[in-house]
Amino acid sequence: MGDVNLSFSTRVLNGYELPRELDVFISDDFDGIYTLNKIREAVWEDISDKFRFPLTDTQELTPAGSIDISEYVTAKKPFFVAFRYKTAGVPPADRMGRNWRVEEFSLTNHFEEKTNILANHHTAGWVLVENGEIDPGRGATIQQNRLNFLANNINREVPLEIWAISKAMVINLNAHSGTYYVDQNGGNDNNNGTTPLSAWKTLEAVNSREFAPGAKILFKSGGTWIGQLSPNGSGMENSPIIIDQYGVGAKPLINANGALGAVISLNNQSFWEINNLELINDAAEMGIRNGINITASNYGLLKHIHLKKLHIHHIKGTVNNGAPTAGIFIRTLNDDEKDTRFDDILIENCEIHHVQNQGISFSTPGERGAGYNHPSTPDWERRRFTNVMIRNNVIHHISKNAMILKTVDGGIVEHNLCYETALDVTGNTIFSYGTKGTVFQYNEGYLNRSPGGDGSLYDADLGSPETVWQYSYSHDNAHGLMWFIPDERDNNIIVRYNISQNDKGYLVRVNNSFVSAYIYNNTFYIDKELSPSIIQEAGNSNVRTYHFYNNIIYNLSSSSIYNFVGGNNTTRIFSNNLFYGYHPANEPNDPFKITADPLFVAPGTGKTGLNTVGGYQLRPNSPAIRAGKAIPDNGERDYFGLPVSADEPPNIGFYNGPGNNNGIPDENFHLYLLIGQSNMAGRGTITPEYGAVSHPRVKMLNQQNEWVPAKHPLHFDIAKPGVGPGLQFAIKMAEANPDITIGLIPSAVGATGIDLWQPGAFDSAKDVYPYDDALARAKTAMLSGVMKGILWHQGEGNSAENSSVVWPGKVEVLVNRLRNEFMDSRLPFVIGELSYERPTSHFINDKLPQLILDVPYTGIASAEGLTAFDVTHFDSPSTSLLGERYAEQMIIIQNNK
Repeated sequence: MGDVNLSFSTRVLNGYELPRELDVFISDDFDGIYTLNKIREAVWEDISDKFRFPLTDTQELTPAGSIDISEYVTAKKPFFVAFRYKTAGVPPADRMGRNWRVEEFSLTNHFEEKTNILANHHTAGWVLVENGEIDPGRGATIQQNRLNFLANNINREVPLEIWAISKAMVINLNAHSGTYYVDQNGGNDNNNGTTPLSAWKTLEAVNSREFAPGAKILFKSGGTWIGQLSPNGSGMENSPIIIDQYGVGAKPLINANGALGAVISLNNQSFWEINNLELINDAAEMGIRNGINITASNYGLLKHIHLKKLHIHHIKGTVNNGAPTAGIFIRTLNDDEKDTRFDDILIENCEIHHVQNQGISFSTPGERGAGYNHPSTPDWERRRFTNVMIRNNVIHHISKNAMILKTVDGGIVEHNLCYETALDVTGNTIFSYGTKGTVFQYNEGYLNRSPGGDGSLYDADLGSPETVWQYSYSHDNAHGLMWFIPDERDNNIIVRYNISQNDKGYLVRVNNSFVSAYIYNNTFYIDKELSPSIIQEAGNSNVRTYHFYNNIIYNLSSSSIYNFVGGNNTTRIFSNNLFYGYHPANEPNDPFKITADPLFVAPGTGKTGLNTVGGYQLRPNSPAIRAGKAIPDNGERDYFGLPVSADEPPNIGFYNGPGNNNGIPDENFHLYLLIGQSNMAGRGTITPEYGAVSHPRVKMLNQQNEWVPAKHPLHFDIAKPGVGPGLQFAIKMAEANPDITIGLIPSAVGATGIDLWQPGAFDSAKDVYPYDDALARAKTAMLSGVMKGILWHQGEGNSAENSSVVWPGKVEVLVNRLRNEFMDSRLPFVIGELSYERPTSHFINDKLPQLILDVPYTGIASAEGLTAFDVTHFDSPSTSLLGERYAEQMIIIQNNK
């Protein structure tokens, strides 16, 4: 391993003769959770005595020396360096407490005449952890060149303990760093792999090497590889190892061709990001197969597994309740020798389909049986998954469950579309097990085909305390919205602001014993052809309490029932619900029951999509408006994002607005939001020719929020705007589909940088809130039509070399934010290139190909060949042509959704 050299310098201010107060430690046992408890649980090697420290005042830095710490670290195993400042006594009355500074920190590895810099002060990733009563302005700080430890100057007698701990670092001498290319057609395994022209060819070339933090492994677009990928190595904090595609074309395809195991496997590896691949592992017979299999065994803390934009399908696994087969499987295999768990799991924008057994599954030891990992147990604490995010995935044609989250602490599961699940065996679409405080929201599930029990969108299974299930859409499932199969220790399970349309079987299933559950402000629609059990209880001896408030049961079925168990063990509390239509004999006895028609705008009209259920909004004269029970800590918003007071009576049901008289939006009125800066607003000259341009099926939302025929100028951000791309875009879209009308929502504002396109940002020059105003106009427009896409042209204000670096990430945030607002995770977003004549445009334009790889359902409207009258703003012919290119890209994305 060679020499691993640690060095630093220190100085002390207000020094006086007392024992040294600064210590240096190393640990490969610390699990990376920066709390005092976890720090104290870890084993730390004290190496302080190997360094020199000043004990009196010195304005000069004192080199502490450079020592070889290789005896304390193990190759390939993460380790941490820490400084601990612990006050040793009360300073004399005439002296302040000593203040220590650490500077010139360096950690290097010298091996075979090569020196690698592992960390310096800037890259060490210091995290400060403080203990004790700390005076204002005291404690510790991380400055540009140093760590500061400041003693109390007021409460001198209060002892302080402050840790500064580095990120995890790894010594990996033979690992490959840099970027490596793999080309199935043009590569050769004898190449060095470091350029597209010297690419490797096979998966074996990748599997046979170990990769260092920051390495990238890029597969050529359109290529196909037969076999299994199992790369070696781990990344580090801020330096993950990334697998991705390069070039233009289809995602690289890896086909395991029926081999047992996974298409991609990682074991005891941290800091990996796997993006933009297509994975297949089909076979004639069932077997233990996975798309991606991430495992850990007696290792410690595994961190940062990010899986994005993957297409995983036709995984021939095994169909049964315990089968360890899935599209994505993340699990701890063994932890009998060392506590082992995962932190920072992201699964985003993936499509997973035709998979046995599950779509996404998490697993740990000890999760079944009487001693399973309940969140109240020490085993759960040491095994739990933390910082989990699963969002914007499409999961369909699955043998059992779309998702199983086991032993998860917190986290969010949102904006996932799941359909055609439980095709071969019973299973709820999404369920939790041994999971605490996880939020499941904005998910849609339909066509669960469960042949027996289960079969709902959601299931709070054993050990699901404090889980929240909200803002979701369940329809046409074998069963309904929610199953409760909790543990007798489980409390505060919340189900709110959801809608169930035409689900069958048990709409709400109450099973097992539990402490408390709250089911409120949900809407249930039951067609006359169905015969569900609206609430189905099971188990006379189970002790439990559930609250059922502010829900609408719109029941058109004469054969629907309620099934309540006898005895006094179940406490059920009903209040302020609305029951309309048929009333089964044992309908709940609600003291504030309403039985009048809730006056939905258009009941029964929900289709596929979270944004298609506007027909369940209430009309202004609905008896459900402000007739609900006020509920504290209610999430503060309804399904549609409207505010909900914790003190004032809300509406009954999942809609909390004042009432909607507009009817359901016209499906043939397609809306497009036009945002960005001046080139979207339009600055081309409006000649008589352009002033006469119009189309009978193209409208615009004017400044007064009225629909009028669309003509140049569309926008109103300045006194005399001009020709922009929006109108010609709309004309091309209308010509492509003679059955629809186009509605434009002009909302661009000239001279706005990207930072003005976020909530609350104010443009003082124009006296507007660009993002907020655009969103409000879009929501108004959506009362009439259906949002179909967004056109964005902005970047001139961020095209300087430095500011352009962060621009793509901020645009990605904007895209995701708007998609969430419009409840459409696949809403097309087309970005226009900047003028080629502008000297700095390339700093933005060059980043667009990677941006549309990073953000699905996006496209680029090219500015090639267009002319600008002032190098920045397109002239009228060019901006009109740009509009046609926007339309071409929009149609491509819509056809590929």
